[in-house]
Amino acid sequence: MQHRREFRFKAGLQASDYRHVKFRHFTDEDWSIKTKEIYIGKEEYFSQQIILNALNGETLYSISNKNLISWRGLINRIRMDIEIEEESLKDCFKLSFMQYISNDLNVEVAEPIGDMDFIEAEDGITQAVILEGKIPKEYDKDNLKLKINFYLQNGFEEEKKIETLELDLKIYDFVFEDLRSSNDFILDLWQHPSSWARYYEVGLWSEDHFKIIENMLEELASMGNKIITVIASDFPWSGQLCDEVMKNPSNLYEYNMIETIRDINGDFIFDYSIMDRYIDIAMSVGIDKEIDIFGFSGIWEMGMGSPFEDCPEPIKISYFDKKTGTIKYIKKEEELRLYLKSLIEHLKEKGVYDITRIISDHPNDDEIFEERKKYIEHLVHPHRFEYKSAMYLEQIIRDHYKKLDELSLCSAALLQIGDDMPEIKKEINEKGGYATWYVCWFPERPNNFIESPLIDNRLIGWFTYLFGMDGFLRWDYALWTTDPWKDIRYKYPYWKAGDMFFVYPGRNMKPKRSLRWENLRYGIQDYQLFKRLEEIGYTRQEILERFVQPLLGEIKNYEVNNSRSVKIKYDENLSAYMKVKREILSILERVDTE
Repeated sequence: MQHRREFRFKAGLQASDYRHVKFRHFTDEDWSIKTKEIYIGKEEYFSQQIILNALNGETLYSISNKNLISWRGLINRIRMDIEIEEESLKDCFKLSFMQYISNDLNVEVAEPIGDMDFIEAEDGITQAVILEGKIPKEYDKDNLKLKINFYLQNGFEEEKKIETLELDLKIYDFVFEDLRSSNDFILDLWQHPSSWARYYEVGLWSEDHFKIIENMLEELASMGNKIITVIASDFPWSGQLCDEVMKNPSNLYEYNMIETIRDINGDFIFDYSIMDRYIDIAMSVGIDKEIDIFGFSGIWEMGMGSPFEDCPEPIKISYFDKKTGTIKYIKKEEELRLYLKSLIEHLKEKGVYDITRIISDHPNDDEIFEERKKYIEHLVHPHRFEYKSAMYLEQIIRDHYKKLDELSLCSAALLQIGDDMPEIKKEINEKGGYATWYVCWFPERPNNFIESPLIDNRLIGWFTYLFGMDGFLRWDYALWTTDPWKDIRYKYPYWKAGDMFFVYPGRNMKPKRSLRWENLRYGIQDYQLFKRLEEIGYTRQEILERFVQPLLGEIKNYEVNNSRSVKIKYDENLSAYMKVKREILSILERVDTE
């Protein structure tokens, strides 16, 4: 006679930087944390993760108070519910199921944050859940008890509570500034709107595309992104050489936001309605400090060639010729001059010329870089564009920074510049520009790959303060492979999974957040604490020596192997950083109450 095995369930708490690996073996220690104290300020986004495991029975997990069941019928149902002392605060907390993707090594890891109400569990396979929350500034108590209760239901039986996890929130009377409105940290994540239209299979610059753009920019603004990406010619990155990638082939070309037409009389008409609408949407959600124009400087040729015979920059501007009914490319210098001057006049009329910059990505030859800039200046004279560049070669930086209005340096280059960096930053700031740092497909650490420890994303804020920079730049926000839900790997090992995006495409035409994305948010919030300390009289050196360097080390001890490789030793234990955060919150709370 076959006996039915006893159904077993367990749950445990994990930290916000926990990366759950599906199918891995768990020890008793993994399940040991049932209660936890969390130290937070008001209006601070925070999270904790939860792991669940059901054994010996098909199970449906639910985070809804509705009676949801599986397609298999009335199998075991485990419903999670948040119990809170202050019922009015219940909407300040949210449970979400983690979703899984395969990393570069084909290992399934928790990464996207799902928005479904229920999920069917595999027998004996652990599932991760994330609890997110934020305490409103009006809350007047210094602690809050929160429970996550688990209810089991079989068939038509009444639910019974089978497990409870508890969080004791210790709340400091310090209010974090909303990242959207804060100017402490300059976040500059480049946008690839053509990629969004391709994934969702909607017409480029159609109404559906602009709905997607609104959703994408709204989430980007919530992180405090300050810079608008404008694409003002065709294929400025030449599709990142996507035509040569046969494994997981994906179209990565970006298209011009300025529609160009030649009428039957031979006159050019430049339609800025698409560009204007994109800028207006960005500004309406709080992305309003700067406009970066791609497509005029530092264009990646990569074998595509150029329609021009005498233009040193391979600028590609297609247009529709009404007289012939065909698509052509601008090929004459005078036509390009007309295009550029028209753009400048339009930016002035729109009132955004003073916050607009021409950006160059990774120039690798100073003479060529300067020659091409001078060519553009020659065409637009007597007007002038301001210039910005993301740079990774030390000598080009040293030779060229005085000719730039703004710059961003790769971490290795920043370390190579060393003691000269404060003076360079000062000169840039005096021009009204920002000096930021970035990572891309290099270096290995710290970085934002899926294989990177999640704490690396949080430490972006800490390293920004250590480096003394205005903020952080990355070439990606959401540039997707053909279907990232099937395969996110692309150009491995040249690019690592996650290098192309922080957020995933949701089915509702909205971005789906990731653990990397949220940990980046927590780190930018941490950066705010250092800036508040400065405001109450702490010097930058005092903050570094007391709070930052004991964990990240001193810059002088970092090693630079080459322009793409650094060796940085730093504490990877989240609890060490949370101890410092708690100390700072105590200081700021005392000041606010005095």
